[in-house]
Amino acid sequence: MNITKRKKELIIRYILKSGETYKISESSAFKTVSIFKKPVLVKGISNSTADLWYIPFIDYDNTSKEIVLEDARRLIKEHNLPPFYLFTTKEENGIGNYHLVNLCKVSYWGIQHLLNQCRCDQKYASMNLRNPFKSWVLRISKKGKRSNPKFLQLIGKNENLDQKISKAHLDFFNKIYKLPKINYKNLDNGKEVKIHTYETFK
Repeated sequence: MNITKRKKELIIRYILKSGETYKISESSAFKTVSIFKKPVLVKGISNSTADLWYIPFIDYDNTSKEIVLEDARRLIKEHNLPPFYLFTTKEENGIGNYHLVNLCKVSYWGIQHLLNQCRCDQKYASMNLRNPFKSWVLRISKKGKRSNPKFLQLIGKNENLDQKISKAHLDFFNKIYKLPKINYKNLDNGKEVKIHTYETFK
């Protein structure tokens, strides 16, 4: 970027690279020019249920897999949760981007409490504050050249299976992935999940 000042005139010269765009913001207090990569549209699944409960979704970026496993096991023990499903969107030498999904129905404030006990991505933990639907969303589609999330493993034992489970979310994930069968004892009557399309960066 080349910036030239001539008396009171400020000249900014910049050649946009492939995949870049810009935005000009102006108010009474300041004026800004932002240059950034063009966002891409992706699809994600919401953790909210039709009867206004939520299931735990947890997102980790650039994190050791061991940290994710430790968090999941501690949450299972302290909150009597059924097993977690572990997914990854990128992984190399035990470091990567991971998703934890638990199908147990929890209150809105309960989800926030769980997230506050994890070493997860802090932007994700506060997603509900920016999301107009006031929920937490995990990507399910491709993102540029990145593939959709890959299922890795179950975390936890076949315990606490009498907790109320979101059948709609269970059916949805079973359609996409070959998940290990868990004999949940207390499925609700949910039939639909909410899918959101949103902008993100590659």
